Amino acid sequence: MFDSNNYILPEESLKFLLKQECERAERYSHFFSILMVKLEVPKLDDPLLSTAANLIRSAIRDSDIMGTLQDKNLVVILHHADAQSTDEIAMRIGHTIQEYAHRFPQDSKGRKIKVGAACFPTHAPTAQDLLRAAQERSSEPNTYPH
Repeated sequence: MFDSNNYILPEESLKFLLKQECERAERYSHFFSILMVKLEVPKLDDPLLSTAANLIRSAIRDSDIMGTLQDKNLVVILHHADAQSTDEIAMRIGHTIQEYAHRFPQDSKGRKIKVGAACFPTHAPTAQDLLRAAQERSSEPNTYPH
């Protein structure tokens, strides 16, 4: 179920858990958020994807869930995180990946990153709409130094 190297769920499992989290949040009237980290990587086994996943994992709680979509976006489900906290986490993760890119430009040469965040139910009422909202709320891409 997990990618054993960096604990990334495959898309099918991620979407299942995201749907379950939406149902739970609606049933118990609580909120949660997702982050979408879009990296310019050619394939799912690109080393930058694994590095980014490790950097993200170090910035989130153990109980938060990370997975990937077919389009190579990383998605993080942040339990009990409101919109403001999630925006702060998104900024922190974006800065962490940027710092890595500046320290190791050979690993991220010319790559772009976008980080978007969305909160349930503030930004969207369903799992699919939440993914779409996070994608739409992505920041402008940053190109790393060559």
